[in-house]
Amino acid sequence: GHGGGWTGYHFHNFFDTLNEIHWKYYTYGHAHPKAMLEPIWKLHKDLESAVACARGGANMANFSNGLGDNDRPIYYLDKAVRKKRHLAWQHIVQDEIAQQERRNVSVDLGA
Repeated sequence: GHGGGWTGYHFHNFFDTLNEIHWKYYTYGHAHPKAMLEPIWKLHKDLESAVACARGGANMANFSNGLGDNDRPIYYLDKAVRKKRHLAWQHIVQDEIAQQERRNVSVDLGA
């Protein structure tokens, strides 16, 4: 609609491993033929933002959309759940950085 707001949520962060993320972008929908080797931050802008967040470099001005607890999925209302999921995501990002460094790929966002 016009100016109505969100009617649903689409998640990319319910993957438990780095390989699952790569496989999703390699096989699902509009498959990316190099997704198994590309850094995850180059696969989609959402992943680029999520990686920046995990690395502590997210610009919160980009997220100033007024989200409050009433606008979050119920899964994320629990602070302990959010922290656990964020730590898991940070480990996935650390694994990706290590893999890309072994391939001599730049780990600078946007590079």
